[in-house]
Amino acid sequence: MRPAAPKRPFVMTVALAIVYGLPPVSLAEPVVSLYGGGAFPQSSTVTTTVQRTPCFICPTSTVTGSRRVNFDSSPTIGGRVGYWVDRVPWFGVAFDMSYFGARASGIDSNAQFEVIPLSFLAMFRVPLFTSENYPRGRMRPYAAVGPSFVLALASTDFGQTVPSVGQEWSKSAGLDIRAGLDWMFAPHLAVFTEYRFFYTHIKAESCNTSGSFSLCFGSNDIITSTLQTHMISAGLAYHF
Repeated sequence: MRPAAPKRPFVMTVALAIVYGLPPVSLAEPVVSLYGGGAFPQSSTVTTTVQRTPCFICPTSTVTGSRRVNFDSSPTIGGRVGYWVDRVPWFGVAFDMSYFGARASGIDSNAQFEVIPLSFLAMFRVPLFTSENYPRGRMRPYAAVGPSFVLALASTDFGQTVPSVGQEWSKSAGLDIRAGLDWMFAPHLAVFTEYRFFYTHIKAESCNTSGSFSLCFGSNDIITSTLQTHMISAGLAYHF
């Protein structure tokens, strides 16, 4: 019986045909941006809850209080990396990391939130003033929207009538919406200005457990609030 002919050359031929037959995928404009500006958190109700459970079988005592607070404006800074898709030059994606604070100070109404959003954005733009040197436009109005993973460090001090809570971390989801305008002042460099609306509901909770059980007994301090923040920023972007 004659041995079967080797199939490797045929398999390699098919694989090469598939690879070289695929349309090329490239990134039209990888871009790195840095920005800074001001954040203007809207007034919000901040609720603190203090729970105490002396032992595993003991009843839990709970004290809750709320205050309506007006937050001061604060600086915001951030950075973004992304790219605009070659086949669809008006569409892009980006990852953005930023920081802003929401702080309220007054008689019996101290509350602080240090917020770090990690946003995943879908971006859209309109190229204007195209030319040989700027084939994708020199001025580009743009918009972006996407979800955020939000880290926040929260604390409150509401005096004697409402329980106060020390610094506690929160992990929550958020919504990030932006609109801006960038201007290419050199073939790879652009300046931009941007409006941003950010929404998140914060629940910072400390579960100070005791013993070997994973149940939360001992003490548990909770801070909850909904943050709606307007931001105005300007920055510099490098387009590869």
